[in-house]
Amino acid sequence: MNPSEEERGSPYVKGMYHLFLGNTAFTLLLAVTAIVVGRILGPGGYGLYTVALIVPSFLFTAVRLGLDSAATRYAAWLRSEGKEQEAVSFVYATMFFGVVIATATSLVFVGLSGWIATSVVDRPELGQVIIPIATLSVIGQAAFNITDLGMTGMGRFDRAGLLQALQGAIKLVVSLALVVGGFGVAGAVGGYATSYVVSGALGMAYILWLARRGLPKRMRGDFETGLRYGFPIYLATLAGGLVAPVINIALARTASNSQIGGYSQASTFISLISLLTYPISMTLFPLFSRKVDDLRSLVRPYQTSLRYTALLVTPVTGFIIAFSGPMMATVYGRAYSFASPYLALFAATSLLAGLGSLAWGPLLNGIGRTRDVLWTAALGAVVSMTSGVGLIEAFGVSGAIVGPIVGATVSLTVGTWLVHRRLASRLDISRAWRFYAASGLAAAVSWPLSWLLHTPQVALVGGALVFVALFIPFLALLSALDEADIDELRGFLGFSELISRPLEAAIAYYKTCLEAFHRRST
Repeated sequence: MNPSEEERGSPYVKGMYHLFLGNTAFTLLLAVTAIVVGRILGPGGYGLYTVALIVPSFLFTAVRLGLDSAATRYAAWLRSEGKEQEAVSFVYATMFFGVVIATATSLVFVGLSGWIATSVVDRPELGQVIIPIATLSVIGQAAFNITDLGMTGMGRFDRAGLLQALQGAIKLVVSLALVVGGFGVAGAVGGYATSYVVSGALGMAYILWLARRGLPKRMRGDFETGLRYGFPIYLATLAGGLVAPVINIALARTASNSQIGGYSQASTFISLISLLTYPISMTLFPLFSRKVDDLRSLVRPYQTSLRYTALLVTPVTGFIIAFSGPMMATVYGRAYSFASPYLALFAATSLLAGLGSLAWGPLLNGIGRTRDVLWTAALGAVVSMTSGVGLIEAFGVSGAIVGPIVGATVSLTVGTWLVHRRLASRLDISRAWRFYAASGLAAAVSWPLSWLLHTPQVALVGGALVFVALFIPFLALLSALDEADIDELRGFLGFSELISRPLEAAIAYYKTCLEAFHRRST
């Protein structure tokens, strides 16, 4: 059965494609920035850069108040009712108040920079210039986040993707110019701050242009509505947002700058997986926020999202785990080779995506069950922090990665149970094991190349070719995809020539392998 036009994403799948392009450019630009800046600064300097961003990153989480989620949800809701201008007005109101709150809070924390540097992160050298610059980036982050998510809710996926790409480009150009110019860690932080301030200003300018017919008249009412809806989400986000700062502060007090630099670069490399998951996760929230007569109608798109997430994520994750050593040496240089176990552990986190870690939150938020998300996220955050801090004491940096995996697993378990309950339907995710098995088998067979081929670049290229050549036959051996799945894949991903050509080649290879296995079995 082919997917309906609604499920195939008109406009959601096309929106997913635009977000994919924008996020791909954004992620690749950030990866290039991290690689070049990391090579210039070295593990120690990059670790210091990471420490400088600990408190500002938490501060951004603290000032969001759920207004960005509200902008997405209500913009999608109003748009589905044909109220385009009201959707614009709602995003405008949340943007205005969000930026005002971020500005006031940032200025307060700039004055506390010295105390933060000395008493919180134990790096006094960051207090005079670097942390104040990083803290001011929160203003730009608030503007960027609300406007980008607001555009997504209004169905302007292409504009949202373009804004992300611009942010990545600005960060690349400014960071490299300042670091190469001799400003070191301060230059890297300056590039980070500038990218958000400029892209946030551009996002605000676009929303102002959309509202050019007249300023919203219900700004206070829209703000209060957004706050009522978004505050439980904010508390959940705040609980989750505490995890990274708490873990990183514990690391800052126990690990060296070099170890933190390797940890940070390994986490950055995992953005490769986000290239596949981000468009799916970003389109789920507006998809689930539409008005529906029967919540059970959301079961199929939910299950479809899990199936395709597993298909896309598990092979990439399996390959990264198997070839983490050659990857770190090739991309960041041999100075970062010590961080390959960190990369493998970070990649393992993504294995939860095919089981619903990206989908349960958007669905529950989309149907208005924000308190469910709050308590589930809070539980996961508590488990992540307590286990993470404890494991750091025993296992160092590896413990900082394993702790959040434990917390994410707890959240996924509870969240999936709530989705079952709220949709009053049994969700079938049993087919996902085939994707995991095919990826695991391909990784296990190709893994010896990671140490048999001593040159990292040769091992990486050779391993990738062998992995791909094995993964698709293993899929066929396990009969992971049937004709209906293939038709759905074409419907979801085949509208772009950029994607359709390699997709058709992979499908042809899969069918050839499937026929060969069937002939042998008969």
